[in-house]
Amino acid sequence: MGLDKTPVGASLVEILVSLLILGIGVVGVVAMQLQSVMVVNDAYHRTQAIAIAQDVIERIKANPRGWPDLYVSQQWRGVDSMLQEPCAKKTMPVDVGQGCDLAEEIARYDHFEVSNLLAVALPQGIVHIAYQCSGNNSAACVEVAWENEGASALKDCRGKSLGTVEQVLNHHCVAVSFMAFQKL
Repeated sequence: MGLDKTPVGASLVEILVSLLILGIGVVGVVAMQLQSVMVVNDAYHRTQAIAIAQDVIERIKANPRGWPDLYVSQQWRGVDSMLQEPCAKKTMPVDVGQGCDLAEEIARYDHFEVSNLLAVALPQGIVHIAYQCSGNNSAACVEVAWENEGASALKDCRGKSLGTVEQVLNHHCVAVSFMAFQKL
């Protein structure tokens, strides 16, 4: 019997080339997964910011006597804290005869609650309430920014058109307009 001279196994060079091709494919999948995680994380923060903005709007509408004096130009942060319990919380159900200014106390309690929401839901979150925004005299805005931008992101929050995924990912701010009650 003679020995067959045809090679049966793979050579070392073939194995190294196949490992290189497999490595390039794995790096591509990992990069795609990281981009996916960033987009999902940004979508989560955007959803939380919109929910917080809507909550602020509902709180403003629930306290029409405090609008706009006690809410306009306010900047609420997740690191804000109240030193004493608000009167509105101590006297629930509210007893008007207890001598606390309800509009002011409700606004203070709103600040407390929104600051707690920001601390839990958005890293370095900040809420800004503006009156007569976007050139419209009857519309007000609630702007919510998060992460490292904070207050600097608020200045270009309104009216910015975003066309690419990179622009959206780098824009850590949402602005929600609403029709505010007028004081009688």
